Order: sequence, then structure tokens, then C-alpha cells
Amino acid sequence: MQSQLVINELKTEERIFIYNLLSEAFGKKPDKEFLSKFKMDGLFEFLDEYIDDKESINRLESTVNELLEDDIKIKNLDDIYENMFVVPDAIKYIPPVASSFAFIEGEKKSGDNSQLTLVDELSFFYDKYNVKFVGGEKDNFVFHIDHISAIFNFMVLLIDLEKKNQCNLDICNEIFNDESIFFNKFILSWTNIFLSEVILKSDALFYSQISKIASIFLHSESAYLTSR
Repeated sequence: MQSQLVINELKTEERIFIYNLLSEAFGKKPDKEFLSKFKMDGLFEFLDEYIDDKESINRLESTVNELLEDDIKIKNLDDIYENMFVVPDAIKYIPPVASSFAFIEGEKKSGDNSQLTLVDELSFFYDKYNVKFVGGEKDNFVFHIDHISAIFNFMVLLIDLEKKNQCNLDICNEIFNDESIFFNKFILSWTNIFLSEVILKSDALFYSQISKIASIFLHSESAYLTSR
């Protein structure tokens, strides 16, 4: 079957699509509506071509098909999601937030001797692009600004802005520079550890395969951003 998602030279749409998919996978409960997105015509062919890990793609496809045929399995996956990413006291809890894995040695805050935290520096990027992130309760748990889902969403914003400003070289270069800095500071610095833990601890093939695909994708992102 011919994929409906065609890879282009700049990889803009493909990168946005995968970041959005991963953001949802780690940022919301796995209900039938979300899982049905994997049935998009040509999705797995696209992932196979872009990610280049046929075994993980095939396992993910098979797992999604099984889940969509059984509401009980979806409920079990929902419970696994809660225990891995939501409930801090759960045995297999893995915090999906950058500040749990990465430390950034920043400048001192003005007016005192305390160091800028990772969240402080992350907030700087959000403020620069007028992103008003609303934290607080989401699906019965506290949603932090350094949650992997929020960070992936912000990468989507930067990629999309770069695309929209291609006619203005100076603006485009500034956005791309921020994109590279943001990726290295707030994604590359911790996601490999986080994804490795998910692969090791997950009782659900869905999350272990999604994490393998995410790891491969982010490795390719690092190479892509470095080469530009």
C-alpha cells in the first residue's frame, strides 16, 4: 500500500506528525479514540520508512490491532499507563518529566545566589514564544511544564514556525537555532534514560514499542539537527 504520508526533503510534516503522536502517547490515557489514530491509512508504512525498524513497527501494529478488538485490554493498558506515568507511589512509576532525569547548570537568578533550574530555563523558551502553559490538574494528575508531552508539543510549535518563516532567512535561522538548543537541553539530555526505563519496566508491549520507536526517532532528530 502506498503511504499517505510522503517524506519530503525538509522532513517538516513528518517530524511534526511523529512529535504529535509521541506527545499523545505519553500525555493522555490510551482510549479507543487515540488508538484508532494508528489505523490511519499508510501510517505503519510511513513509520517503517521513516523510523527504519520493521520489527518494532510490526509489533506495534499487531499490538494496536489486538487492543482495538478488546475493550478489556484497553482498560488494562489504561491501568498500566496510570501506574507507569501518573501515580508516584506505584511500584513501576517512571516520572515523564525532564526535571526527574536532567540537570542544567544555569546562570544565577538575579537578586540572589540560587541557580536557575531546568524548569526556569524551560519557562524562558515558553515565554519567548508567548506560550502560556497552564499546569495543574489534567486527567487526575498534576501536569508539569517539563512533562514529555508538553516538551514535544513545543518542538512542534518551533518546527511549524520555522516552516512558516522560510521566506525570512534571519527569523528562520533564529528559530532553527532555538530549535536545536531546545532539543539538546530539554529532549536529548534525558529522554534516552526515560525511554530505556519504559522499555525495561513496561508490562505493555504498546509502551515498550512506542518507546523504541521514540528512541530511534530522537536519535535521527539529533543527527538531522546537527547536519543542518
